[in-house]
Amino acid sequence: MRLLIDIGNSRIKWAVQDSEGLTQQQAVAHHGLTRQHVIDQILKPCGLFDAVLVSNVAGSSIAAMLSQAVNEHAGIEPIFVTSRAECIVQGRVLRNAYQQPTQLGIDRWLAMMAARGLSADAVLVVSAGTAMTLDAINAQGQHLGGLIVPGVHLMKQSLLQHTSDLAARSGQVNVTQSTAEFFADNTLGGIELGALRAACGVIEAAYQ
Repeated sequence: MRLLIDIGNSRIKWAVQDSEGLTQQQAVAHHGLTRQHVIDQILKPCGLFDAVLVSNVAGSSIAAMLSQAVNEHAGIEPIFVTSRAECIVQGRVLRNAYQQPTQLGIDRWLAMMAARGLSADAVLVVSAGTAMTLDAINAQGQHLGGLIVPGVHLMKQSLLQHTSDLAARSGQVNVTQSTAEFFADNTLGGIELGALRAACGVIEAAYQ
């Protein structure tokens, strides 16, 4: 069995891969997470595994902490996967657009690999997390490049933290629950829908 770990900007997600497929994905915020937390909350509940594959975009410190935890618990070294210049997925080629392929975030590369495996057509791959990333692939498997923008939550938090007047007024009215109307009729609704519309606008423009 293999333990698959994805370390994003805010959370660690994991699942175990066995002969029957993947177990249900689990997740926990990694801010303040310690080596012992990793052992107790992630590694021990997963049972026996003979390999650990890791996708990490959160930096070297958390990678080192995870490596120590895995080594202490299972006596093995985790494998940190990296982006490549080219790969074959389901018989289809995927070529990295970056001049330095390893500089492309591994989360984006893996998402593109998954998309290429699912479709032979041109695709736009969107990952909406703390940051929202968009990557385009043509039908020949050439990565055309990508975009990185603040995610919806990050956009909202930025407005509330850096515009005191908006923050003060946003709490006066409950957010509009429906997204049927394009414009909101209160400040918090304007922030919520504004962030959502901005994210959707980038996706639509990239798709076109």
